[in-house]
Amino acid sequence: MSYIQASNLTKRHGRGEASVTALGELPYDNTVEYSLQIESDEIDPPIVIENMAAGTGSRGALDELMRAAVVPAMALNLNRIHRASVTAASYDVTVKAGRRSATIENVWLDRKRAKPGETVIITARLKPFRGEPFTRQVSLAIPDDMPPGPTGIEVCDAMTMMQRDQQDRPDLYEPQEFDQLVALLRIDEHRGKLFARISTPGKGLAVDGVGLPALPESMRDLLSFPRRTGNIMQLKRSASSFTQTEYELYGDHGVPIFIEPKTN
Repeated sequence: MSYIQASNLTKRHGRGEASVTALGELPYDNTVEYSLQIESDEIDPPIVIENMAAGTGSRGALDELMRAAVVPAMALNLNRIHRASVTAASYDVTVKAGRRSATIENVWLDRKRAKPGETVIITARLKPFRGEPFTRQVSLAIPDDMPPGPTGIEVCDAMTMMQRDQQDRPDLYEPQEFDQLVALLRIDEHRGKLFARISTPGKGLAVDGVGLPALPESMRDLLSFPRRTGNIMQLKRSASSFTQTEYELYGDHGVPIFIEPKTN
């Protein structure tokens, strides 16, 4: 049962309109599902964010909704690169009874060894809030250029996935151009996704926040010379996949795997 349904429309260059329908008293344990669209004359297509938040009480749900709505608009209007005005915004929100969250308790693979190009099946044991555990599977293709040797596959929630992406490619999270900022604002992984990822050192560097992902080895050695000034970080490459669930997921587990040499 839905307890609150809300919608908002901010007219282009005008005042906003909003409507809220209360279908009952807000339950203490609840789940918020929302869809947000932000428009600007300088963005095409609009920024669209769809997500969920499960928790207790009303404050947490409202705080999450405000964060999702306000942060992209402020970033467009107050950034140091190019300020763009939000011309229209709309959202749909539904609050339902029950805290639909789950913890990733354990993960395991269908094999301990794999070759580049092969697909590994990962099974995750999920424990819902006040519910019985169940399993979900996600498949992951090993990259064709994955080097042989021991490594690991990480199975995680959406927040951890975005943190790992930022660690692998810090340059993408320090936009130098307006288009890069807009691309960053479009990244809002749904909290119901169960992710699997594998990463390996890449061939590029980030120099003072500027990504150079495909450098020749000689250029990498030159830029990495110890006496060079500036902030230099090695970029990583990763492959990932996900399966969608109906729960807001929490957790992060790593599982070892041995990559065998690729056969021709």
